[in-house]
Amino acid sequence: MKLLKEMSEYALKDSCLKYSLKGASIEYQTLIFYFASPNDQTYFNNNLEPIKANLRDFWKIHAKEIKQNGIYFTDVIAKLAQKEPKKQMDKDLANLFDQLREAIRARDER
Repeated sequence: MKLLKEMSEYALKDSCLKYSLKGASIEYQTLIFYFASPNDQTYFNNNLEPIKANLRDFWKIHAKEIKQNGIYFTDVIAKLAQKEPKKQMDKDLANLFDQLREAIRARDER
């Protein structure tokens, strides 16, 4: 959602975190900022008040658009983005299927 991206970038406009933001989403009633580093997550949590102030400013400016898009949240948190590359996930899945195939073969041989 374009508006959510603009909102997350605006919230971090005065912070060095704007360069390390990986994305944002709303789950239930929580706005979640995703970062790659635990240090970024800690920095976010330590500087939460200025970020919330920027969000309030953005809300005032874009209130009509926000209401039209049904954006609503009551909490703001930071999480770590998943780092595992897709190739590694594919290898892990392939290994699991190989193990399953071997287990089925061993069961059938009994």
